[in-house]
Amino acid sequence: MSPLDPYNAEPHHTTPVTFQWTRKESGGKEVYEATGACPVCGCTMTRRYSAGQYAQAKGGGLFHRRKDPGPQPFSTLCLCTSLHTGRPDGVEVGCGARITIASWTATDGAPR
Repeated sequence: MSPLDPYNAEPHHTTPVTFQWTRKESGGKEVYEATGACPVCGCTMTRRYSAGQYAQAKGGGLFHRRKDPGPQPFSTLCLCTSLHTGRPDGVEVGCGARITIASWTATDGAPR
C-alpha cells in the first residue's frame, strides 16, 4: 500500500503478525526490538520493549504491562514513520492501526 494512505484510528488487526525479534543494548540496558511490516498500511515499523517491562497483557499489571514474559502476543499501535494523510496533530508516527505482534520464540535468542 502507498504510504499516502489516510490515517485511520479504527482498524484493529487481531491476528498476530510475525515480526523479527532482536535483543540489543541501549544506554547500558537490555532492550528487545520487534521489526516488521504493519499488516494494515504495509509500512515498516519497529517496536522496542525494555527487559522486565512487558507491554500490554490482557489483565496485566500496572498500566496494562505484563507481569511476566510469556507466549502471549503484544498489542501496539502502528509506529511506521511513513506519511499518512490526515494524521492528527500530536501523532508523529503510525497509520492509526492497532496491531498484534506474535511474541518471540526461543530461536530468536530472546527469553520467554
